[in-house]
Amino acid sequence: MARALENVLASGPEATASPPAPVRLQSAPPREAARTLARHLGHFHLEMLSLLGTRTAQLHLALASDPADERFAPEPFSLLYQRSAYQSMRNLAKRTLATLRSRLAGLGDENALQARDILASEKTMLEVFSRFAAKKFVTVKTRLHGDLTLSRVLYTGKDFVFGDFEGDTGKPVSERRIKRSPLRDVAGLCLSMLFAAHAGSARLCRERQSDAAALAPWVEPLAFTAASALWSGYREKAAGAAFVPASEETLWTMFHCFLLEHALGRLSKALAGDLPDEVTSSLAALTGIMRALG
Repeated sequence: MARALENVLASGPEATASPPAPVRLQSAPPREAARTLARHLGHFHLEMLSLLGTRTAQLHLALASDPADERFAPEPFSLLYQRSAYQSMRNLAKRTLATLRSRLAGLGDENALQARDILASEKTMLEVFSRFAAKKFVTVKTRLHGDLTLSRVLYTGKDFVFGDFEGDTGKPVSERRIKRSPLRDVAGLCLSMLFAAHAGSARLCRERQSDAAALAPWVEPLAFTAASALWSGYREKAAGAAFVPASEETLWTMFHCFLLEHALGRLSKALAGDLPDEVTSSLAALTGIMRALG
C-alpha cells in the first residue's frame, strides 16, 4: 500500500489534486477512477490480492469439507445464534465507545476530532449491527482461521501460506473452536488493507508533512480497491459454497457487520493496551469504514 501511495505522489500535483470520489464497499468506482486506482496499485499487486482471495476460499472449503467429522461439519445459522452474535457486537460497540469517550481529553487534536465523529455515529453503528438479527440468514457456520489478518499470511514470491492457526490467543481455546461464518476471516483481511494504507500514509507524511493533504483522499479508495480484488477472488472460488449466502443482501449485511466488529475490536485493544500509534490507525480505519457504509 505504501508503494501505491508513493505512486500517487510521483504522478504529480495535477493528478493528486483530482482524487477519486469516496468509495462505497458494495459498488465499484467509476471506470476512469478504477483505472487510475489500479494503475497506482499495480496490476501484478491486484492479481496477487485476487490470488490471496482464492487461497482464502480454498482454506474455507477445506475446513468445511468433512461433514462426517462433527468438529468440522458445517452448521446452519439460527435466529437464536444471530441474536446472540448481534448482542455481542452491540456490547462491543457500547463498551468501546464508552472507553473512547473517557479518553477524549488525552487524545491529540486530530485523533480527538475523529473520535468525536465516531462517537456521533454510535446510532448508525448499532443500526448496522441490528441487521444481523433482523431475519434468519440462509447460510452455515464452519471452523475458520479466526484471527486472519495480513500479518498471518506469508507471501512466498508467487503464492501464499497461512499461519498462526491458534486464533485469537486472548480468548479461551473453547471459544476459538466455536464455528462461525468464514466471512469473518475475509473481513479481517480487508480491514488489514485499510490499516496498511493508513500506516503507509502516516509513514510517508512523517517524512514529508507537506504531502499529508494530497495523500489523505487517496488512502481509502486505494485500500478498498485492493480489498475488492481480494473479495472478487474469494467469491469466484467460493461460489456455490453453503457458507457464502446466495442472497446479496445477506452477504453484504454479514460482511459489513464483521468489518465493523473487527474495527471496533482493534480500537478496543489499542485503547486497553495504551498504544498511541494503534489508536491513531484504528480511529482512521473506523472513520473510513463508517464513511464507506454511509
